[in-house]
Amino acid sequence: MRGRGPCRRPVRRTRVAVVLLAASLLTACSDEQDSYCDALEGAQQELTDLADQAGAEGDGEAVNTLTPTLDILQGLREAAPDELGDEWDTLVFAYEALAEAVEEAGIDPAGLEAGDGAGDLPPEQRRELRSLASKLLSARVLAASQGIEDHAREVCDVEFDA
Repeated sequence: MRGRGPCRRPVRRTRVAVVLLAASLLTACSDEQDSYCDALEGAQQELTDLADQAGAEGDGEAVNTLTPTLDILQGLREAAPDELGDEWDTLVFAYEALAEAVEEAGIDPAGLEAGDGAGDLPPEQRRELRSLASKLLSARVLAASQGIEDHAREVCDVEFDA
């Protein structure tokens, strides 16, 4: 008769409840992951195009790639799973700091990216902009970007160009 008393039933119900809770959490995580992967896949070409535009030389008209890139990155950060929160925060905060400094300076981001937008600024403001721009290439931001790209490739099967 051991194990058949009134205490046996609550333990069984508790185990069932725990299993059901765990299953629902895994499903929620899977849905979140799928949503994030879909968002990454949707943003992949846009980010590639923006990177190509930022690297283009001498095609006449300078294009603002900072603002649309930041918009996309902020959206991806919102969609990202918690495990990538630190990486996305690092990347987005670096872009936000530069975008805020550009806005405070009152210059067109397209001119800054073309190399001619900060010429009329005081030297200290130019140094600040250069410093913030260089943070996009800092070891910390590059490591965060690499973590995001690794996850995109390994989990979402999304490959970003370098």
